[in-house]
Amino acid sequence: ISPAGTTSSTDRSQCFLCSPGSVAPLPGEPICSLCPLNKYVEEEGQLECKDCPANTITIDSGTGNVTQCLCRPGYYTLDGPGTACHACPPGGVCAGGLAVPRADAAYWSHPDDPYTFFLCRSKDACPGGEPGTCGFGYQGAICSACISGFYNSGSVLKGAPQCPRCTALANISLPLTIAVCFLLSFLVFKISNRPALAGLRTALSISTSLGLLLTFLQVLAVFDGFNVSWGSASRLMSFVGIVALDLSVFVAPECMFGEVSFLERYMTLVAMPLLCPLFFALLYGGTALVIRVLQRRSGSGRAIVPPACLGTGLRTWCMYPTQVSLDKIINSLLVISDVLYIYMSQVAFLLFQCYAQPDGTAT
Repeated sequence: ISPAGTTSSTDRSQCFLCSPGSVAPLPGEPICSLCPLNKYVEEEGQLECKDCPANTITIDSGTGNVTQCLCRPGYYTLDGPGTACHACPPGGVCAGGLAVPRADAAYWSHPDDPYTFFLCRSKDACPGGEPGTCGFGYQGAICSACISGFYNSGSVLKGAPQCPRCTALANISLPLTIAVCFLLSFLVFKISNRPALAGLRTALSISTSLGLLLTFLQVLAVFDGFNVSWGSASRLMSFVGIVALDLSVFVAPECMFGEVSFLERYMTLVAMPLLCPLFFALLYGGTALVIRVLQRRSGSGRAIVPPACLGTGLRTWCMYPTQVSLDKIINSLLVISDVLYIYMSQVAFLLFQCYAQPDGTAT
């Protein structure tokens, strides 16, 4: 009878040791049994198989070498085959075997620390994969910046970068925005300082209602920035965001000056609402200068309308400098501040829009 760990020849005249990957636990075994899946034995003549290291598996039965024990899906090792495997890091994808962790979609890792993954705010920016990989048009840490020829149109309400390609309109968006701000400031000045009308009560009710509606829509636009799936209402929420007067969507300093840092873009967004006070300062200073010139020409200390304007349709415009006063400018600035309040609040808190990372930190 062959002893345990061996098997005998057909005529039982010889005994043979079980080869690696097989065992004979009892004496007199007719054949050696192959080690089942996820077990192995490297030596000859063994009685039982050994378990593969933690979180490893084998592809076939009869494994005769521990190096054939490879990581199961969702685990990895950096110590080579035949060693214990560890759970895939948060934000990573581990295919098993000898594959090392790679970033999942919406995650990013630095080439110098490829197995620490950071959550991105946009899957378009961070498609996952190899360390340092960013989507087309994106670059930098956590793919938060745009490459040359692209600009960040990400809304301050959402905090996620979006990098479309610079277009002819985007190239002039900054001076165009300044011009529009000046024009709107002038219109607000004219509308908010109209003479009292006979239907004052009706006009006041309408303006109050429109103001409340605008504020409601702007607050609703803030909710669009929350990390919530709005389902079929997502288009409506995006449309409502237009009334929030989010200038960050329209201004593209990158298309004029090349790549800009986060701080430079932030300071641009902070400075945009200051265009309105700047316009009124220029308006007040300019009208004061015009009045001074007219007073000197008249010699009477009064601003006299130039003779060329008398009896023409230009009389109203010629007299316009005398209609600009400090109280009217303050009134206009208060109206504009009310309209831009949501935008200015969001920009002020942009530095504090942090979100949790898998390692417990925040970015």
